[in-house]
Amino acid sequence: MSQPGWSGSPSPVPLPPGYPHSSHPYSGPDAPLPPLKRRTVWLLLALSALLLVAGGVAGAPLFVPDVQYTFHAGTGPTAAGPARIEPTGPVPDVPTDPANPDSAVDAILLRRTRAVLTQDRELFLADLDSSDPEFVRRQERVFDNLTSLPFGEFAFRRQDGSYPQLARESGLPRAYAPRVTIEYAFEGFDQGTIAAPWVPLFAWRGNRWVIAGEASGDQLPDGTGAQVWDVSPILALSSEDVLLIVSEGQANTRALLDRAQQATETVQEFRQDGWSGRVVMIAVDDTLVYNSFWGRNETPPADVAAIAVEMFDGVWEWSDPVTLTETGYRIILNPDAFREVSRASSLLLVHEITHVALGPISTFTTPVWIAEGIAEYVALEEEPVEEWIWPVRQAIEDGRLPSRLPDGQRFYDEPDINYTIGWLACRYIASEYGEPTLLDYYERLGTEHVNTATEEVLGTSYDQLTDAIFDYIYSLV
Repeated sequence: MSQPGWSGSPSPVPLPPGYPHSSHPYSGPDAPLPPLKRRTVWLLLALSALLLVAGGVAGAPLFVPDVQYTFHAGTGPTAAGPARIEPTGPVPDVPTDPANPDSAVDAILLRRTRAVLTQDRELFLADLDSSDPEFVRRQERVFDNLTSLPFGEFAFRRQDGSYPQLARESGLPRAYAPRVTIEYAFEGFDQGTIAAPWVPLFAWRGNRWVIAGEASGDQLPDGTGAQVWDVSPILALSSEDVLLIVSEGQANTRALLDRAQQATETVQEFRQDGWSGRVVMIAVDDTLVYNSFWGRNETPPADVAAIAVEMFDGVWEWSDPVTLTETGYRIILNPDAFREVSRASSLLLVHEITHVALGPISTFTTPVWIAEGIAEYVALEEEPVEEWIWPVRQAIEDGRLPSRLPDGQRFYDEPDINYTIGWLACRYIASEYGEPTLLDYYERLGTEHVNTATEEVLGTSYDQLTDAIFDYIYSLV
């Protein structure tokens, strides 16, 4: 699930965090499944959450097609794109002025950048405080993880500002906690540079500045110290259109990559241009990365399987939001929920990837019924209609079927019914006017009043369209 407004809005006005949602269950009368829970957090980016059904659909075979894989080993050439960027110039020395930490920080960050790009472990560890062996071990793991990823761009970069209170509380000598962005792009998958926050703790040791730790605290941006390279050992592998990052030794990774590739191809058939057609998926066993995207004061729901996140070229809390540019997307799987790979998994992935594909033409004003309905439409396009209309059939029997298209927060008050209405509404529009017109209508609804968009694209009024959609729904049940 993904709310409109997570990209393409010329003047984004962020809504407060904690925007709760629930959604339509992926289930049918022959194989009832647990309800799907979804919620969205707005910080210019939107989180798209969905429940993975445990075990999937009963009796559904696990089909593993002949997919060509690429296992990535870091910054060398891979099938995902051309040779990675190469560092140039001499490795700088670290200034030793105790009164000027910024110059030392800049030099150390450049050295660490060089170390990652050249896979130089000794250089990466050279500027650490060796008196803390546990911190050194964590940094060794970070280095191994970073050098396992297919970066097309990578750099550590100091930003304006620091956290003096966190530095004082660290107890380190002359501690300094600058804002640092880790700026990167995965070759062939990201459309531009993505910025992740990092707040290292520098300390004055033995007449030089060294990295002595990492700051933590509620005042830091979400995701600080919780990037995919911060967790247990990882592995990156890819198919033609999907980059999958998993934990070493994790089960079902090939099957998951197959399903993700199939889901991406399904969405590519629906939306053939206007998006990159490529997906980055994080499916590590460690919950640190997944949990971080729910915010420091949020407890991730146990029944949510994935979040789709729009990535930007700056850190939200350190930037003017109006200046931020969307540069990529991530689909992050909840390791506690997404253990099985099944037919249900495929439907869920298609739904999520559809939101990614439509992100460039989604805005804050895109009606929720079409935002969620079109993702359901793509996911369920090859599914038997009679297996999925039971929520509206039950609503009709109970006298609870609305007479208007549900929108706004009301949409999530009756998720089973409203997701089905949204799906059938899109199915009706596609059958009557064609899928290209459905896409055109979706885009126009994000920039124009519903009456204007409906009249100009469909040649009818919004009220007449609504009546026709509900006539269609009644005809199916």
